[in-house]
Amino acid sequence: METFYIIIAMMISPMYPNSDIYIISDPTFMSSEQCVQFVGIEQQGLVNRARSEFMGRPVENIYCMEEQELQKLLTYMKKPGEEI
Repeated sequence: METFYIIIAMMISPMYPNSDIYIISDPTFMSSEQCVQFVGIEQQGLVNRARSEFMGRPVENIYCMEEQELQKLLTYMKKPGEEI
């Protein structure tokens, strides 16, 4: 069975040159439709939560991502010697 997570991409700027994401692991969803519906309702709260974690940095976008695709993304973003 698939599990979907909310992924928040933080905006890149000269002050914040790194690609950073914020993963919401609770709640998770059994379908992309459930995830998208939740994000639609809770968008501002999710943005506020991510901004507080990243010291006010703006949010670029919010995604719903299946667990295996998330693992691929994390592997791609991983720095040498860093653990996922």
